[in-house]
This record gives sequence, C-alpha cells and structure tokens, in this order.
Amino acid sequence: IIPGKEQNEKYERGEVIVTGQGRLNADGKRVAMEVKKGDRVWYKRGYDSEDVEMDGVEYVLTSEGNVLAIEK
Repeated sequence: IIPGKEQNEKYERGEVIVTGQGRLNADGKRVAMEVKKGDRVWYKRGYDSEDVEMDGVEYVLTSEGNVLAIEK
C-alpha cells in the first residue's frame, strides 16, 4: 500500500543496488537492514536523499527510513 501523495512529497520506485550494514540501536547493537539487493521498492524523496552519478549512471542515496514499501 502506498500512502496518498502529499503536495510537497514525491514518491518514486526503484531497485536496491546496494545496502549498508544497518544501523546501531541505543544499546550499540547492529540492526540488520530489511531491504536487500534486488528488491523493488517505493521510496520517498526527501532532504536526506542525495542524487549521485557514477560511470554515467544516476543513483539515489537514501536511508531505509524513506522506503515506504517493498514489492513482492
């Protein structure tokens, strides 16, 4: 389910190319990522997303918190 589009937010669909190791919780333990390489996801573009280009290909760097849905 994708929430309704608000006036100043932009939702996009993409494929996960690579993920990080996960985040550290308050106890200092690593919390694994829920998304994995190859997942098709819907995500929210925000101030914490970054567009980058490598070898002529454009990518979006964003946090897992911006992922709204994983397609199955």
